[in-house]
Amino acid sequence: MSDEQPNPNAREGSEPEANDSTPVQPSPGKASDYGSDAATSSGTELDYQLVRRIGRGSYGEVWLACDKEGIYRAVKVVFRASFDHDRPYDREYDGIRKFEPVSRSYDNQVQILHVGRQDEMGRFYYIMELADDQNTGQDIDARTYVPKTIKSELEKRGRFSVQECLTIGTALAGALENLHQHGLIHRKDTSRRKVRLRRRRTSSRLERSCMK
Repeated sequence: MSDEQPNPNAREGSEPEANDSTPVQPSPGKASDYGSDAATSSGTELDYQLVRRIGRGSYGEVWLACDKEGIYRAVKVVFRASFDHDRPYDREYDGIRKFEPVSRSYDNQVQILHVGRQDEMGRFYYIMELADDQNTGQDIDARTYVPKTIKSELEKRGRFSVQECLTIGTALAGALENLHQHGLIHRKDTSRRKVRLRRRRTSSRLERSCMK
């Protein structure tokens, strides 16, 4: 990861921010090929450049990142300072480690591509596939990127059709069922801003999970 430092004072519950910091200029990227053959937690050296912060919440921050191939990802950084004790912090870390392989077993869950922990810096992080851009889909421009979510689509369009509601609801129910089948539970709501949209897929942000 980059030496650029995320903010350890981030707190749970903040709304995402679309243009929160001055972006660096990464190499040209593409927003396709986010399959299970991407980076995994094999322990190999990663080479990602943090571009800019695109959201806050869930005890940390979400950053837009670019790898050496020019492919854009989302990186969630969770800070120890956001917790009063070690136990809930370790529980969050253990939960995402358990969810990592599960995330790639069902098409409508956001895929976790790598999980890392940096105790000396008081944080852990995980790398995820990136949602479509609200305006340009999978053609990602780091300077203007805004994640496409149910909330952003409703603000743009006003409402979904009945068929779209059925499709999204079925996808979310299937994602929750997949978690339960693997002994995991989702402990928080699936609000409109937490459901990210990608072409041919609805990726629910169900990554904050833990064992029963």
